[in-house]
Amino acid sequence: MAAARRRTVLLFVLALAAVAADAGDPPPQIPGATPGFVTQESESGPLLLGRVDATAILAAFPDWPQDLEAWQPDAALVADLEAVTTPTEVLCILGTWCGDSQREVPRFWHLLDAAANPHLRLDMVAVGRADDVAARRTLADLGFGDDLRAALGIEKVPTFIFRQAGMEIGRIVESPVVSLEADAAAILRGAGWR
Repeated sequence: MAAARRRTVLLFVLALAAVAADAGDPPPQIPGATPGFVTQESESGPLLLGRVDATAILAAFPDWPQDLEAWQPDAALVADLEAVTTPTEVLCILGTWCGDSQREVPRFWHLLDAAANPHLRLDMVAVGRADDVAARRTLADLGFGDDLRAALGIEKVPTFIFRQAGMEIGRIVESPVVSLEADAAAILRGAGWR
């Protein structure tokens, strides 16, 4: 059982590494994982589980991006993100039930849209609460392994994991330290992105 779990985690890491190496490829395919998601009922209402995109989230939760009109990223930092030439994958682990995800994920979409950089690619996986056994079981049934949160070291959502050439270069966990654009630029600057 432990060997199978290690093999699943290793295959997941290898799949993410291959994707980070070439931003022109389709989103990472987690071995055995279905390309889509499911909607599951929970005590706090419906939640999405699995690989999601903005269209799926907004179809299920049209009220998510409530403050995007008021939020504007810093133009100078957006220009830094526009200038990134190294293929970079951002894997976002989020919870559709989570207030921080509901605030930060739409802002990140807006930030990536403003940067309009094909070298910056976002892949999103929706998870349940840490103690939600049914959600964990559903993710396992979708091919994401027995405990995706543990495999990726996820303690809080959203977690934005930045990867280049198969290596993690930094994370934004739950809320940015300064701002999404400042934190993303700092992570990419630290990786020598130009």
